[in-house]
Amino acid sequence: MKKIYALLLALCLLLGLAACGSAPTSSVPVDAAQASAETQPEAQEPEVQESLRGSIADGIYENGMLNLRITCPEGWIFYDDEQIAQINNMTGELLSSTDVADFLGKNGQFMDMMLANGSSNSVNLILQPKQEQLALYSDEQIFTLIESTLKEQFAAAGIEVSLYEPLTMQVGGQERTVLHMVLAGDPDVNEYQIWYRDSDAYMGILTVAIADGSDVQSILDGITSLS
Repeated sequence: MKKIYALLLALCLLLGLAACGSAPTSSVPVDAAQASAETQPEAQEPEVQESLRGSIADGIYENGMLNLRITCPEGWIFYDDEQIAQINNMTGELLSSTDVADFLGKNGQFMDMMLANGSSNSVNLILQPKQEQLALYSDEQIFTLIESTLKEQFAAAGIEVSLYEPLTMQVGGQERTVLHMVLAGDPDVNEYQIWYRDSDAYMGILTVAIADGSDVQSILDGITSLS
């Protein structure tokens, strides 16, 4: 079971890295990119926000920065801070907003939340510094732009992406563009990825991984906004 969870986590991290590295550069002409670089001021470190990390209480995860609430499905459990720290290769004491911001600056991403059940299914949220260029694209455009990069990186890891499709799905009662992938294996893993980009300095990539054929919609119904 731990090996399966580790694989899913590694894949989610791979997705986040590929997405941030590929989307802005794959469709911007070289000349335009150079001109932009000459006119734009040097990037600054994102300011630390008190709400950078989410909180968990009474079976509900809330992140004010991302305006995100996740209700734990029945029979699932949230990972505690010690487990989250281990996943990020940090010590349990280094989970304040300042420490996480420092970690993000050095490593590019931080897994802030994970919940799982006993059937190898999982939900996790990765935080990343926000790239201003991403505002130029819709979620569907980004998912289309990163397709070849993701498939290549999965192939390099020995994993076949047998299905890749941006879908319009109901998430907490609202229509959202969701990236659906099927990772071929025994069993196949269905992954559903949702991006949260409304924060000024950071963004979140939420991934739902289903390995036992469970209905993903029941999980998506529990993912809502705070307001």
